[in-house]
Amino acid sequence: MGGCPERHAGSPGTRLREVSKPPLPLQVRTKLARLGNHACGTSTSRLPTLPRGQQPAGTDLAPGQAQALARAFGCARVVYNDCLRLRDACHAAGEKISDTEVQRQAITLAKRTPEREWLGEVASVALVQACQDARRAYRNWFDSLKGRRKGPKIRHPKPRRKRSRRN
Repeated sequence: MGGCPERHAGSPGTRLREVSKPPLPLQVRTKLARLGNHACGTSTSRLPTLPRGQQPAGTDLAPGQAQALARAFGCARVVYNDCLRLRDACHAAGEKISDTEVQRQAITLAKRTPEREWLGEVASVALVQACQDARRAYRNWFDSLKGRRKGPKIRHPKPRRKRSRRN
């Protein structure tokens, strides 16, 4: 039986048994095959792999989905850049700023301003993750400067740019 082992409710002596699940869609199987393992740890080596850049038929996004993703990515890019700018300003002034304060100023307070109220149109998860990515980039740079990070020195994190000029 193929599938992830799951625990089923029952008596206290319930044992772990394997349950068969319906097959995954081709797009998901392709992505898992590239990753090498299923989320639960079972091997996916028996799944078909495709060369990079080649998509299976039927995996194109609908126009509404593509627009929503582009909007979310653009908002995340703006928040990431705002977080870097805020951290740079505080570092230049010699002040320390907490991670929660950066997130509060870059997301929560920015949504209340008229020029950034469009940040409220996307899921906040993507915006919070952008703040965490900026924090990690800044922390890696500082650790590299202080010698706490192995490997070659890394440079200051640079802002994210819009790579495609398509609208």
